[in-house]
Amino acid sequence: MNSKISIISHLFSSLLYVCFVAAVGSIDYPDQKYVLFTKLPDGRMKKVATFNEPIDKDQAVSMYGKAPYTLQSMKPRIKIIWSDL
Repeated sequence: MNSKISIISHLFSSLLYVCFVAAVGSIDYPDQKYVLFTKLPDGRMKKVATFNEPIDKDQAVSMYGKAPYTLQSMKPRIKIIWSDL
């Protein structure tokens, strides 16, 4: 009986943690910045531009030419939105 209660308690705690992490991850942060990077031939990353809204790969190519790009959001941590690298 005691082991069933501890198992249920552990499962409930795990489920609560997963819900909390999902809720925090879905928050829309104010003043979010999106940074477009390209990879140079020597392997270094170079910042191309900063945006207030995310752009897609086709927009990056039409604005800055054909190159390997990656778009990252900057708040609360760096997160890759998409990448061609």
